[in-house]
Amino acid sequence: MDELSKPRLKVLFYAVNGLGLGHLTRMMSLWQGFLHQQKYLIEPFFLTTSHASNLLCRYKIPYVQFPSKTAVSQNPTWGYRAIGRLYQALVNDVYDQFRPHILIVDTLVLGSHFDLANLLRFGNAYKVYVHRARKQDAYDAGTIQAQRFYDLIIAPHYRGSEIIPLPIEHDIPLYWSGPLFFAGNPVSRPDVRNYLNARPDENIVLITLGGGGDTSNQELFQEILRLITALPNTKILLGRGPLDSQNLKITSKNIIETNYFPLSEWYSGIDWAISAAGYNAFHELLHAGIATIFIPRQRGLDDQYFRAKRAAESEAAFLVNPEQEIIPQLKNILPLIANPEVRKKICRNAQNYVPTNHTADIAAEIIAQYTELQNTVN
Repeated sequence: MDELSKPRLKVLFYAVNGLGLGHLTRMMSLWQGFLHQQKYLIEPFFLTTSHASNLLCRYKIPYVQFPSKTAVSQNPTWGYRAIGRLYQALVNDVYDQFRPHILIVDTLVLGSHFDLANLLRFGNAYKVYVHRARKQDAYDAGTIQAQRFYDLIIAPHYRGSEIIPLPIEHDIPLYWSGPLFFAGNPVSRPDVRNYLNARPDENIVLITLGGGGDTSNQELFQEILRLITALPNTKILLGRGPLDSQNLKITSKNIIETNYFPLSEWYSGIDWAISAAGYNAFHELLHAGIATIFIPRQRGLDDQYFRAKRAAESEAAFLVNPEQEIIPQLKNILPLIANPEVRKKICRNAQNYVPTNHTADIAAEIIAQYTELQNTVN
């Protein structure tokens, strides 16, 4: 069937920003998954507050960027309610003009400032909620019950690996999909190493502590850089993240900075890594089979420590406890990750821990559920 002759399917993606890129890139992953299906011509549109919205522009995805909570909160004339009214007005206008067939929302069930409340109650789009698990003490009854406004809930985790609270007395379908993450076009190991000008005897170590929105990283970054720079035959690839604005002092010629996206395209050339344990980076690194030392960051909703701890217990990664002194723990782990046999075992276990990117599966499930509902209604 010719592409332009296919029925159009308008999909509205809602991705507010946290401190990183997780919300935005998960929605970009789903957009990518929709492109692989054959039945519809997908017409996407993004609503986002992310300061990294230029990524959408790079992939030629139309979008509207709202002012972020961080930016607006720095203006003392704006209060919480005023921000909420602004968000709601913008969301409603985009929805009314775009008139989507499917609305997909990531993580925040009612929106950043309850700005989705009207759309969820009265909008006639097929509504999908991507329920990335959060800390159990971060749930409240209202948040859980608000899921009743959705037609389908996606849990981007393996069945039983997380607790996903569902609304009481509402039979909303829950689809355990397994992980999803943004996939680019992998670059070969020789090409990566040539680009980074790495000698045959050099290890390339990736250091990345998130998308860059967390300004508390700077001191830790510097300490880690000093420690790893001192290792022999080591070149550091410093993943700054598209949101990173930290003023780091780079004093070694063996440190190469990059904010390239998606950095996972270069993973074939990485020997091992030090990373935060956000949802996206965690699954991308393990899926690529990279031996990684995870340093979980403290987050309001996301339990990075729990995520990394389970991988370490399966010998799929190394774990640094963020409640203890980080540098002494790193010093103890370095001899292990430097051992080729140990690293080989960790790499193999990592790939077994996250064997598949389920982006296409999720897109197929959403389309199947949407199509079935349309057939029932018609």
